[in-house]
Amino acid sequence: TMGSIEGCACLAANQIGSTKAVIAYEENGRVHVMYNPKLVAYMQPFPAVESCLSLEEQSPVQRFNLIRVSYQVLADGKLQNRTKKFSGWTAEIIQHAIDHTKGVLV
Repeated sequence: TMGSIEGCACLAANQIGSTKAVIAYEENGRVHVMYNPKLVAYMQPFPAVESCLSLEEQSPVQRFNLIRVSYQVLADGKLQNRTKKFSGWTAEIIQHAIDHTKGVLV
């Protein structure tokens, strides 16, 4: 059976029925939310095998170890633009969640 949300590293809004481009990921015990995330730069490709709440089997995929993402955060009641660099595991799960916002299942 497909996995439960318990213990998942990231989640895209369309995995729970919303058509909005929103992702949430966990890093260092905190949940971070990105609105309208877009991968704007990426380096150091590597092969990965990922699990997903939406699929029964693991999937091979190419990811990037270093990424830059443009996104928005909700602050003071309105969306504010941000750009941030990510690496390693956090970069991988963000790429996975961004794929979901584009309808790509891995």
